[in-house]
Amino acid sequence: MALSLTTQHNRRVERLVQGIKEYASEAGVPETTASRRVLNASHELARLQDGGSLSPKTLELREKRLRELRRALKGGAGQRQAVSA
Repeated sequence: MALSLTTQHNRRVERLVQGIKEYASEAGVPETTASRRVLNASHELARLQDGGSLSPKTLELREKRLRELRRALKGGAGQRQAVSA
């Protein structure tokens, strides 16, 4: 059975929230800092966790931003390892 668009959207928001939490842990920063970096506001992560949502376009942009930050984090870690090796 296919999921409704609303259900799909809500699951994407949930994955974004989880991704931001994982990014915070990986980057060694508080979740509020990760929220500010991805969502442009430190309180937005808490709002989403409490059932808030994002427009489809904003969700797409925030998912892209999270991917960019994680890619940069992985690239930066690789560069630090290469320098110290």
